[in-house]
Amino acid sequence: GLHALPGASMSTVATNPVEPLPAAPDVSPSPAWAWYAAAAFPAVFAAPWLYLVAGQGFPVPFSSLNGLILAALLLTVSVTDLIWWRIPNWATYTAVVWGTVFHVVVALAPADPVTLPTLQGWVSATPKQWLTAVDPDVGLAGCLLGGLVVSLLWWVFDSGGGDMKLMAAVGTLVGIDRAFSAIAIGFVVAAVAAAVWIVWVSGPAGFVDKSQVQKRTPMAPFFAVGTFLFLLFPG
Repeated sequence: GLHALPGASMSTVATNPVEPLPAAPDVSPSPAWAWYAAAAFPAVFAAPWLYLVAGQGFPVPFSSLNGLILAALLLTVSVTDLIWWRIPNWATYTAVVWGTVFHVVVALAPADPVTLPTLQGWVSATPKQWLTAVDPDVGLAGCLLGGLVVSLLWWVFDSGGGDMKLMAAVGTLVGIDRAFSAIAIGFVVAAVAAAVWIVWVSGPAGFVDKSQVQKRTPMAPFFAVGTFLFLLFPG
C-alpha cells in the first residue's frame, strides 16, 4: 500500500507524484526532407552555378558541377558536425551518387561541345568540362582512394565512419590526382585545429582521455578548410 513519509500527510504524497524527466528534443536534421533536398540540390542549382563560374578561371573542380556538389558537401557537413556532431549519410551518399553519375555520363556521352549561357556570354565546352572537369576513371579511382585511405585511418585510430564516407565523396568529386593531396592537407589542418579545440575545451588533460578527443572534436569543418585551401590555391 501507499505509506505517508514522516512529517507528510497521505494527501501530500498522493497528490505530488514524482514526474518523469522530459525526453530530450530531437535536434538532428530530418532524414526525410534532408535526403530529398540533397538529391535535388545539384539539379536545381546546376544552371545558376555554371552561369556564374564558367570562364571565370576557377580551379578544378569548381569550374564544373562537381565543384558545386563539393562546395555544398563541405559546407553542409561542417555545419552538421559542429551542431550535431555527425556527418550525415544523406550528404555524403548523394554526393558520391551524383559524382558517379556525372562520370558515367562523361564516359558515355559524345565529346562534342555543348553551348550554354554564362556571365561571359555563350560558352562552348565539352560535357567533361561542364560536369566533372576530370576524366571518369580518375574520378572513380579517387572515390576508391578516399574510401581506402580513411578506412585504414578508421581501423587504426577508430575514428567515425562519417569521415570515411566524406573522404570517398571528396575523392569522387576531385579525382585521384587531387584526392590524396586534398585528404592529406585536410587532415593536417584538422589535426592542428583539433589540438587547439581540445585544449580550449578540456585543457591539456583532454589528450589523455581518448573519449574526450573523439567526442569533443568536430573534424569536418577543419578538413573542409584544408580541402578548400588546397583546391583554391594549389600553388
